[in-house]
Amino acid sequence: MTRTLCRWGILGTANIARKYWQAIHHAGNSALVAVASRDRGRAQRFIDECQAAIPLLPVPLACGSYAELLERDDIDAVYLPLPTGIRRSGCCARPR
Repeated sequence: MTRTLCRWGILGTANIARKYWQAIHHAGNSALVAVASRDRGRAQRFIDECQAAIPLLPVPLACGSYAELLERDDIDAVYLPLPTGIRRSGCCARPR
């Protein structure tokens, strides 16, 4: 039986994304392809710190912009590490 992987990208380096890194590691059907930040160095530091705690193979790539990650052909899904207060204000929030 062939197992299909969901190839993920993370848009941002917020601390909550570290838990997602761990979740991808444990999922068994997911791979983290890239992490984006507005600064490539920040994305690389995030990757290096997460790799030191929970190594992923292959090592995810650092993207220097959100657009760079979104334009990749090898990403199936994107995680947005936003605080819950910001998410509520989105298009799917229930009217008050």
